[in-house]
Amino acid sequence: MKQIISLLLALVCCTMVWAQDEAERKEINALWFRAHYSKSEYMVAMRDGTKLYTALYTPKNRKALHPMLVNFTQRACEPYGKKVSSVWRNASLEEYLRAEYILVFQEVRGTGRSVASAANGEQQARDAYDTFAWLLRKAKKNNGNIGVWGVAEDARWALESAACAHPALKAVSPQGIVTEDELAAKRVTAPMLFVGVAFDAESGKTMWNAYKQTAALGGDCRLVVGRWAHKAWREAENSEFGVEAAAEFYRMEVEFPFFDHFLRGAEFSGASAAGAFIFFTGEDCWRELDGWGANNQPLALYLHDDGVLNEEASQESMEFTENDDMLTFTSAVLERDISVMGAMEAVLYATAAQSKVDFTVKITDIADNGESEMLVRFDTISCEGLTADKPAKITLKMTDVAHTFLAGHRIKVQIQSTPGNIAIYHDKEHPSCIVMPL
Repeated sequence: MKQIISLLLALVCCTMVWAQDEAERKEINALWFRAHYSKSEYMVAMRDGTKLYTALYTPKNRKALHPMLVNFTQRACEPYGKKVSSVWRNASLEEYLRAEYILVFQEVRGTGRSVASAANGEQQARDAYDTFAWLLRKAKKNNGNIGVWGVAEDARWALESAACAHPALKAVSPQGIVTEDELAAKRVTAPMLFVGVAFDAESGKTMWNAYKQTAALGGDCRLVVGRWAHKAWREAENSEFGVEAAAEFYRMEVEFPFFDHFLRGAEFSGASAAGAFIFFTGEDCWRELDGWGANNQPLALYLHDDGVLNEEASQESMEFTENDDMLTFTSAVLERDISVMGAMEAVLYATAAQSKVDFTVKITDIADNGESEMLVRFDTISCEGLTADKPAKITLKMTDVAHTFLAGHRIKVQIQSTPGNIAIYHDKEHPSCIVMPL
């Protein structure tokens, strides 16, 4: 009889677990959200008396402790009041809702209902510290661990908040950074997850620079760069490369595991665990790396006569005269794969009749059939102080790339300047070249 009872109890337990799993798989909609979460609004006082609008979405489950995920935003958190805006519609927050995170949204100074003038970096760090202290007191059933995320303009606030050094801050993810800020890089102590795009006109060098500055401090600093459009890792409908699957992969394998590891102690910390998880164009694959930008070996490709790009420097004296035309240099067919991992440099020796010249350098991957070309990078630099009689050295450090020129392909470099009597030199004393970090 005891065995039968034990069996029945086991079946009941299995049924309960199965039912729980089924419930977790249910679509999150307004009805689900109202059943599992409650919303509350506060005007949280900072140390200088300024009050910042803060919205909390708190799980109704009072039997467990919950981590807190904070978004400091300069976009107003409308609608105010009982309406819950698009929180439950946001697919990028789905895993946090299912895992019963406390979601916090705060309007930074000068935004929405938050008063006072716009915040700067030091002020945001202080506001973040005060907000975290308030959350630990006010947010019901919190587990004492806080994470911060921010995308695009909001990534600045996430990065600056990381500088507050509050002990409850356990993880931060600035994503698609579009503004420079060196403050946070000087004092960051929490694990960081930087997220960016292989081709992003909006964030450009900013994301790479912010990562490098922070990584130089040591600690747990991670980088994920994918082949998606700006912000599309969180918003699949914006992805010019496809697709919802990429955004789902990011949520399930990158961001959520990172936060869940540091805020709830989950064993798996995500695809970024090695340090860098980078999509390499050209070969179209992801690579796990220990980090980014360290110990690169430079490969120099020198400009030669007749439009040749070669690994050996020329021993002859040469001068390429450029008027309105674009200078083009192409390598021979590659015998090996060349993977570029960082910021390429164009080193040019030039003279010009005018003192100020803009140079644009474009680097292209030409497929083996010669009919398909892929733009890898182009950047522009403004140079002053050029003269007509003495070549000046010009170094254009381009935005980082992760790209593999496959064996059988060719590398094409094009150089163009503002119109004028301009010459680019290449000889023993003036070795104009493109330097690629491998």
